[in-house]
Amino acid sequence: MKKLSFILAICLLTLGSADAQKCFQKGNVLLNPGVGLGSNYARNNGFNPSFFFSADFGVHDYVSVGPYIGSTFFGNRVNAVDFGARGNFHWWQLLDDKVSADLKQSQLELYATLWMGYELIMVRNVGSSGSFDIGFTQGLRWYPNSNNRFAIYGEFGYTPIAFATLGATIKIGK
Repeated sequence: MKKLSFILAICLLTLGSADAQKCFQKGNVLLNPGVGLGSNYARNNGFNPSFFFSADFGVHDYVSVGPYIGSTFFGNRVNAVDFGARGNFHWWQLLDDKVSADLKQSQLELYATLWMGYELIMVRNVGSSGSFDIGFTQGLRWYPNSNNRFAIYGEFGYTPIAFATLGATIKIGK
């Protein structure tokens, strides 16, 4: 029991030591599970459940890169999987660093994403087909607490799986 209490105390101290000055900086690792809203697949015009996961690795104070994977379920016969890489430009951090006004960089993050990957559509009893896919989105993250380890995010535009993705961000690292 003492070991468990010690490990829990270390974890809480680690979570509390985040840099409260910036939402994003070089060295951050962001894990982003989410749910897609609406389908951007030309083969279907309705709402379908879709799930999305991405990871962003901060390679610069204003740039992150990482993989993504998403899946949409069209019904009992057709499923789609999209996977690839994405790059984010965290322009809100740059803007906040360059102007004298307080743009709430410790709570708000706006970014542009360029992604590219492969879309695989599988039809039961028929086969599968795939194609190269590329797109651009705008994203927003809001960090509701002062330790900046958890955020709520939304990405809008032509995302890999939907017209919009909503989810949570968990920051690990720096």
